Amino acid sequence: MTGTQIKTVLEDALVYTTEESGSTGAYPYAAGLRFDVNYNNGAGNRISGLEVNSRLEADWSLVIPAKTYTVVSNNFLAGGRDGYLEFGNIATELKKNTYLEYANSFVKFAKAKGGAPRTRLEQPSNPRASSAPVVVRARYQRAAELT
Repeated sequence: MTGTQIKTVLEDALVYTTEESGSTGAYPYAAGLRFDVNYNNGAGNRISGLEVNSRLEADWSLVIPAKTYTVVSNNFLAGGRDGYLEFGNIATELKKNTYLEYANSFVKFAKAKGGAPRTRLEQPSNPRASSAPVVVRARYQRAAELT
């Protein structure tokens, strides 16, 4: 996927979290990506400071819109479901099904790394329910409400 497509996927998911028919479960969480979210901005302009850290082994760098990145997702989201519409627009020939069950893959990864890191999530449980301005900063699979 290009950097532009990655940002679009994240923006799509944010829109879905705020729609009445959407789901707060669609909020975009990712390993190896970090970004700022400002719900005060309009749809398509809520994500800024999008950075990537390939395999979490190097320094963080800005996502370059025209650069191509390898992205891993489960097949449900990769099909454009749960608000991740841009995933559904990716050409089939660019997708590879590994046929790996993601929960088992995560358990194997965590065991190889000596356990899963503890993370703490601080964000509104339902962004649609709050009338207060919400700015969320997602960093290394963590989010914190900033006001």
